[in-house]
Amino acid sequence: MPEQITITPNVRSTKNEMKKTHYLKTVQPYFEMVGNRLKPFEVRKNDRNFEEGDEVYLQEYDPKAKTYSGHQIRCEILYVLKDFPAIKKDYVVFGIKITQLIVVRSHT
Repeated sequence: MPEQITITPNVRSTKNEMKKTHYLKTVQPYFEMVGNRLKPFEVRKNDRNFEEGDEVYLQEYDPKAKTYSGHQIRCEILYVLKDFPAIKKDYVVFGIKITQLIVVRSHT
């Protein structure tokens, strides 16, 4: 049975009122880039009305196998950029801060 390892840095939320939680499929190499803190933003269709202070779980997903690995990155949305000429209609770019890394190790 896989063992879940959780790493939680000491961070404080910037906005707590009425925050929503979003679970988002995230494929490689983007999942790893976020986890390595090289990509502190997401570009997404705004079908969920993303807002500052919302919690996001980026879930590593393999589209070929159509499976989740179990690895997740929990983030807080710091800033949402929308209705900007360079951003496609109905899309947003939001800045994120990692609040937790969730790694699943399998025992073999």
